[in-house]
Amino acid sequence: MIGYTVIAPDMRGYGDSEKPEGGYDAYMLAEDFHQLIAQLGFKQIYIAAHDMGAPPALIYAGEHPDEVLKLAYLAEPVLLEQHLQQIFQFAPDTLAKGGLWWWTFSLTKGLPETLIAGHEREFLTYFYNTYCYDPASIEATAIDEYLRTFAAPGGISGALGVYRAIFETIKQTEPFAQHKIQTPILALDGDKSMGERVKTMLESVATNVRGGAMERCGHFIPDERPDELTDRLLKFFDEV
Repeated sequence: MIGYTVIAPDMRGYGDSEKPEGGYDAYMLAEDFHQLIAQLGFKQIYIAAHDMGAPPALIYAGEHPDEVLKLAYLAEPVLLEQHLQQIFQFAPDTLAKGGLWWWTFSLTKGLPETLIAGHEREFLTYFYNTYCYDPASIEATAIDEYLRTFAAPGGISGALGVYRAIFETIKQTEPFAQHKIQTPILALDGDKSMGERVKTMLESVATNVRGGAMERCGHFIPDERPDELTDRLLKFFDEV
């Protein structure tokens, strides 16, 4: 097995990263990481990206094919217009849960901040309780750490920034439907989430896609199945 240096930065708007007013489209987020990697002195990298970190990672791979050797794309739709209906009906019971309401909810600037403030824990734990195969897999210490920055000044607006930039991100992703990404991609999601559909969506924008559904797993793959995910990533990255 090859050894790896692991870099796990907080994306713009999240954790301890800055939370500016704008710049949350996938291209800008990809450029944030590209500049970080350049400053750290790395020439070629592997990327593992989950949820709303995955669209910027896809842009990164498409814009810098000589730099990104492989990409693991986890638990996130591919943001193309042709997928929008499928995105909003990604699981049989999604509509019963209110659909992807937080995507459109975020577009009303200011109102989400007002409604969430003071209820940050309830807001976050709703997603873990609803979209995990086993909600207990999200440890209490992890939730406390997420809340440390989410409930801090600017935390709510920063976290919602990626959703407010979704339509710009769709425009940035569309060209890859015509000029597909050549980077090898591992597409994974839980069988209680979108499952195989992540892989199918990625085949719209990339030529070399493998992966599928992880059993007994919901949306939060790194928390729910960390050992299996690590094994799959190492196997994928180690392959010549």
